[in-house]
Amino acid sequence: MSVGAEYALSSRFTLYGQLDSDFRLGRQNTYYGDQNFAIPAGALGVGVRYYYNQAGRARHNRAHGPFVGNYLAVEAHTEVRQRYRLRDEIAPGLNLVWGLQRRLGRNFLFDFNAGVGAGPNRSNVSFGSSPGPVTITTQFNLGICFGH
Repeated sequence: MSVGAEYALSSRFTLYGQLDSDFRLGRQNTYYGDQNFAIPAGALGVGVRYYYNQAGRARHNRAHGPFVGNYLAVEAHTEVRQRYRLRDEIAPGLNLVWGLQRRLGRNFLFDFNAGVGAGPNRSNVSFGSSPGPVTITTQFNLGICFGH
């Protein structure tokens, strides 16, 4: 499940934040050391989007305007996963994202994005160990959002 908001800073730049959560409905997975947490993982992302080529889209009579168009984004992202009773694993990262967002009717938006990110490998917070080597990640997201 995801909850997010996007705020227009100007006609081309927006600030956004998103909170994601996983829910567990099944049994624990003892192979990976997971406990039976109702919410085993969550993530928080904050970023800036740049909607490019707005004038060109307007000239060619294509969708444009607030929160509509192709964009580039930079996002700081942190994922937290609970494992082994009270031990948390944290995976911070910085993502570069390309996406497109279009209106679906008056109150909904279609959003597709893909990106690449980098950050230290998961670390064991409760035992204070240092972060591991840098991990490269990829992402592909498709969503229908409520937006006015």
